[in-house]
Amino acid sequence: QITKGIIKDGLEVYDKDEYYMVSMDFSAEELRLAVNQSDDDGYKDILADPERDPHRAAAAQIFNLPEYEVTSKIRKKAKAANFGLIYGMGAVRLSKTMAQTEYINEEQLLDGRKVYNGYKYLYGRMLEPLAKASAHVQKYGWLQNNLGYLMIYDDVLDIEDYERQIFDPNLKRPP
Repeated sequence: QITKGIIKDGLEVYDKDEYYMVSMDFSAEELRLAVNQSDDDGYKDILADPERDPHRAAAAQIFNLPEYEVTSKIRKKAKAANFGLIYGMGAVRLSKTMAQTEYINEEQLLDGRKVYNGYKYLYGRMLEPLAKASAHVQKYGWLQNNLGYLMIYDDVLDIEDYERQIFDPNLKRPP
């Protein structure tokens, strides 16, 4: 965001004739939205404490460790799962992300699957809205959010099948 003025002491503006770049970080906002959509009580507890690192807490639960024993390497694995899985990342892509390479070996794949399965076991409820939305898009080719915004995914369906669905009175249609 670009704003006009000198920024000191938070967001107080002192000189209204100058432009400055402002950067803001919303700590784990995607996770907060996913938890809110799913009502996942397990992750709600983690996010309820503003001093708690959600990636370290998730890593501790996934690897069955006390939080103080979570290394930065283990935390990075949980962070990759935290952000990747809520966007639909599978076990193979998670393995590649954790290994930071496009080509992984069997050990790296097993490591990624361990984190993936542990995450889904612990926080599977948080991933349910994504799974429902994905299934809806695969079936109907569109999705509507809570605010009424409609997105049509015409590349998901075979166009001839999509056109046939338009005339099928039994199918759910976009509003």
